[in-house]
Amino acid sequence: GKDKKLVRKAIDIITSGNIESRLKNLPKLAIEINKKLLQFFAINDVNIHYIPPTALRFSVKIDKKLVAKELIGDGIVIATPFGSTGYFKSITRKSFKKGIGVAFNNTTEKTRPLILSDEAKIEVFITRGRGHIAIDNNPILIRLREGDKVRVMKSKHVAKILFL
Repeated sequence: GKDKKLVRKAIDIITSGNIESRLKNLPKLAIEINKKLLQFFAINDVNIHYIPPTALRFSVKIDKKLVAKELIGDGIVIATPFGSTGYFKSITRKSFKKGIGVAFNNTTEKTRPLILSDEAKIEVFITRGRGHIAIDNNPILIRLREGDKVRVMKSKHVAKILFL
């Protein structure tokens, strides 16, 4: 059916030699934990999330400026435009086309989402509780604990996606 037609179309594009005109470069996010750059990159989002039974307490800096002090909640989602139509949108009811989005997930204080420039650097400080980072749909979760600092920024790497 429809899937076979899409596969056939992709094969035709690849074998025709016109693939470059159909590829789109999508930004990725780079992640540092305590100044150590991870080998994982996000094409969709970086989800910093609490581990039950207690909420996560965290502060957020954007380009070294404190924008949220001691938030309490489920965590924070930092998304690319491509990823903004997923978890980011389920939290904010919005998506975006450019920049980096920051959604505050179920915080006790209503905190508006942020749409930042591509060059923004987001720092999340775990001030109390335990959490983990989920990157896109990767099943590997990275544990976080009180005192950890996570830095998220646009990566120099891009994802090349074939759009049909």
